[in-house]
Amino acid sequence: MRRLAYVFAFATIASPSVWAVYGVSTDVSSSDSTFSWVGQVNGASGVAIDPNWAITAQHVGGTVFTMNGTTYTADNTYDAPNYDLHLMHFSTALAGYYPIFSGNPIGQTATLVGFGDSGSLRTDGLGYNDLGGAGTRRTATNNIGMQQVLAYNGWNTPCILADLDAPVGNSFPPPYNRDWFGDGGPTSNEGGLMAGDSGGGWMVNVGGTWEVAGISNYIFYDDTVSGSDPNPYYAFGISGCSGADLTDPGVRGWINGVVPEPASLAAIGLGILGFLGRKRRKAS
Repeated sequence: MRRLAYVFAFATIASPSVWAVYGVSTDVSSSDSTFSWVGQVNGASGVAIDPNWAITAQHVGGTVFTMNGTTYTADNTYDAPNYDLHLMHFSTALAGYYPIFSGNPIGQTATLVGFGDSGSLRTDGLGYNDLGGAGTRRTATNNIGMQQVLAYNGWNTPCILADLDAPVGNSFPPPYNRDWFGDGGPTSNEGGLMAGDSGGGWMVNVGGTWEVAGISNYIFYDDTVSGSDPNPYYAFGISGCSGADLTDPGVRGWINGVVPEPASLAAIGLGILGFLGRKRRKAS
């Protein structure tokens, strides 16, 4: 049975087991200019999902949402009873938002967006080290390979999961050279989450429109094969990251029960809904 050792992608956790969006082209100096409606919350990240609503991870929490230099203060917040999710309502309309993805997330290439740390390749080439640099929006990509409920801190959150695959053509020894989830190997900008990325978005492009399929929450590694790796949460072939699954019927039902119509959820039709972590790195 697969065992996952996992932790929050939370910037305030002083642990090497939290990560951010990092990847091949995601270094400290990199930044994103595409995903304008992913903002900052409580030292981490959040996503606008409606003209008056934003969502983040419950372990991030907060009432202040800063998006493209504009700060919005929530007049109401809502924590999911069973999920690691936190909704914020604003009386002032947000500048823009992303609708929630309603399709099947498995096999989708997601763009992970957040304000967490960046990273660089380890000297042995088998994974990444945390470089810091949180507070800048960065992106990486990864294939969604699994759906699984992750239990943590009293929450049982349905999640979408992605593994960290090594670059194509690598000569790494097992297990670093494996495609853990069998999701097709690395994307062109393969990466994961780091501290400060919690609450950020797993974005899917649908006919030219970006939609949010998940909300970044945890990182993990396979402790059945990690051995003595010095930093298994960032290692190729044995690590991965997750986001609260906004396509899950229970999650979507909770959001639909809080966010009134008209809303981004109404736009997709009633049916489905998903760290302070840092940013992902791509596999070179």
